Amino acid sequence: MTDQQKQTFLGVVVGAKAKNGTCITGMIDHAIEQATSRGYGASHIKNVIETGDYTPGNKPNRTAFEKNGLRVIVDDNDGKIVTVIRIHKRKREKG
Repeated sequence: MTDQQKQTFLGVVVGAKAKNGTCITGMIDHAIEQATSRGYGASHIKNVIETGDYTPGNKPNRTAFEKNGLRVIVDDNDGKIVTVIRIHKRKREKG
């Protein structure tokens, strides 16, 4: 990840207000690397946190935002995006 990629992401997402009211303060390097390696840009991430459905994360003080096959995890304590995950819907088995 280049400094330019990092600054591009931070310039778009910092200051965004998540659907649950959390103000996004940053994005850790791991999250930026995951997003770029999976083909998602900063505008995708911002859209998910602003308009996606949200649920408690699998760790305390984290919220998971989901939309269009993308999950973004935000730390509620400091407002930083900690990871970006592509989610797949499981096909039901015919029985």
